[in-house]
Amino acid sequence: MGVPLLQLTLEQVDSTHRMARRLLPELHSGWLVIEAIKQTQGRGQLNREWVSDTGGLYLTVVAPDWGVESVAVAHAVCRVAIPRGITPYVEWPNDLIVGHKKWGGILIETMQHPRNGTRYAMIGIGLNLNQVTFPSHLRATAVSYYQSRGSMTDVREWGQAIIKEIA
Repeated sequence: MGVPLLQLTLEQVDSTHRMARRLLPELHSGWLVIEAIKQTQGRGQLNREWVSDTGGLYLTVVAPDWGVESVAVAHAVCRVAIPRGITPYVEWPNDLIVGHKKWGGILIETMQHPRNGTRYAMIGIGLNLNQVTFPSHLRATAVSYYQSRGSMTDVREWGQAIIKEIA
């Protein structure tokens, strides 16, 4: 990867993005990755709710801002997904769609480091992987890898592959 990397995996967090904001002042250089098994207040574009129960991939990659765009990250996620048997398409600007339902989303925000002035990109990725079902208000619009493929997958392995693809 060529950059120093600090990676945290949390059982539960309000939001990986919020945690990234809290930890950014402590980041001196390199990249920070925060992954959660469950988020209690996950969110997407326009502060929309992102249901983040156990079974999905919820991570935020914090890296010096190089002008990355959500559609480019979405295409990186697609490059990881296709060899694993799922073929999402990107619905501009930040959604990943499988079979006319939302499978994942990308949220990118930038923030200036409060001490050294470096601009950082906070790249949030949420994927529905091992969810067997969704809350009733999402069943018509959300889909998981499990629902599409009929088998569970290794969430941590997906996270590592996506981080590698982004880097």
